[in-house]
Amino acid sequence: KVYVPDHGPFIAITTAVDIKIDRTRKFRLTINDLVEIDEIFGGLSVLATKMTFKSLRTVLRIGLRADDKELDDKATGDLMSQYLRNGGTVRELGDLVMTALERAGVIARVEKKTKKKVDGEDDEPGEATPR
Repeated sequence: KVYVPDHGPFIAITTAVDIKIDRTRKFRLTINDLVEIDEIFGGLSVLATKMTFKSLRTVLRIGLRADDKELDDKATGDLMSQYLRNGGTVRELGDLVMTALERAGVIARVEKKTKKKVDGEDDEPGEATPR
């Protein structure tokens, strides 16, 4: 589970995450990058709850711009494909984006506490477990 804090501290401008795709690249999100992402997707919380291939590619492109100003969507998709061919996973790429957003102070991951359910115990208040 992820939540978007009401306020910073925003440290996006000074924080970068290294990612090795074809070479080691710097992934960094500035305040202007965060505003652009917010405008594209209608809120940063959308990324935290529903990451799609398109949103992943878009955020990677924006974050990698500091390393490569000429990077466009197609080139970013090609880099993602190369990363997968080299043994990386889509989950790892998604985690990279989430880590960068965390380091920027934009989101925070919340550890989900799991409670062992006793047989017959309600899933939610007012809901019975089907038998």
